[in-house]
Amino acid sequence: MSEAKEKVVITVGYPISVTDGTTVRARQVMEVLRKRFDVTVLSRSAPGDGEYAERLRQKGIDVVLRPSRKKLWPIALVRSLPRLRPDLVYCEADIYGFLAMIPLSRIMGFKAVYEAQALAGMETMQFSKVKGVIYYLMESVVGRSADAVVALSLRTKSFFSMVNRRTRFIPVFIDTLVFKPGERRDGGQTKRVGLVGPFDNLFNAFQLKFLVDNLGRFDPRIAFVLIGECPAPPSSPRISLTGFLPSVSEYASAIRGLDALLVPVDRATFGPKNKVLEALASCVPVFMTEEAAVGLDFAESGSNSFVFPKEELVDRMNSLLFDDEAMAKVAAGGRTMVLKWYDRDTCGRELIGLIAGMAELGLSS
Repeated sequence: MSEAKEKVVITVGYPISVTDGTTVRARQVMEVLRKRFDVTVLSRSAPGDGEYAERLRQKGIDVVLRPSRKKLWPIALVRSLPRLRPDLVYCEADIYGFLAMIPLSRIMGFKAVYEAQALAGMETMQFSKVKGVIYYLMESVVGRSADAVVALSLRTKSFFSMVNRRTRFIPVFIDTLVFKPGERRDGGQTKRVGLVGPFDNLFNAFQLKFLVDNLGRFDPRIAFVLIGECPAPPSSPRISLTGFLPSVSEYASAIRGLDALLVPVDRATFGPKNKVLEALASCVPVFMTEEAAVGLDFAESGSNSFVFPKEELVDRMNSLLFDDEAMAKVAAGGRTMVLKWYDRDTCGRELIGLIAGMAELGLSS
């Protein structure tokens, strides 16, 4: 008779079928942890979740969907966990949900691990100092209360290490067998540069504005591809739109078809961006602002990426994009960096080891 696996519940405060940074990471985590644990995903629901949930169940991942408005999600989470009887709960960057379940973890005896994808306090401070301080205080409570914290960037690790000595740096991980180099596109004198959305959220909206405002400054040999949801795409023969790509393989193929990725954000998220790492893993050079590079701990401009101030980004891309030697160097360096620091197999083993040790502590306590 096979030994029973520890039960790990992954909680996600967003609808799991809707693609954004948090859910992309949650999908990566569940794919890794299902190899070792009995995994259940507990998330808010949205239209279309049923079909996606069924695909996860076919992989052996149980899914519990709770229809709930965002503000009521912590209540739905706490009401659902007793029936699931977890050995460990892995919380995906959900501050409110984690705070709500702290008393329950003490009563039921399960271990609670918080994944800090970024620093909400520092991010929010860019918009509101009062709200930023509130998030800073909540993150401090979360850090002290967690049985362990998984930090996705070194800056995030530094913050949480001050309040929890069981903070581990296990960064975003990329499936380098899916995001891999393709055949170099023979585009002649025309270069295809991509921007990845969705473009209707607070942090991505500036990318579209930057492109439109500077379109006339970009070299006329550059064509742009918008990848992802774009409710109001700009009208220009130089700009094409893929729309939302439902499968990872389609998205990876779209990335491989680019000569470069442009990431002109104006506010830092303090965590590494999936789209940057996915492009680098595919040997697609990335041009980004200094704000976009925050949280990407091993980026070296000119070696594995191109990082410039917003004011210089257009001119520097115009010159470097057509420099085959510089582009080839950064393409190779980006792939090497991802393989060293962000490869799914390597980082996944670290995460499994951490969760296994924590889950066993929960069983023995």
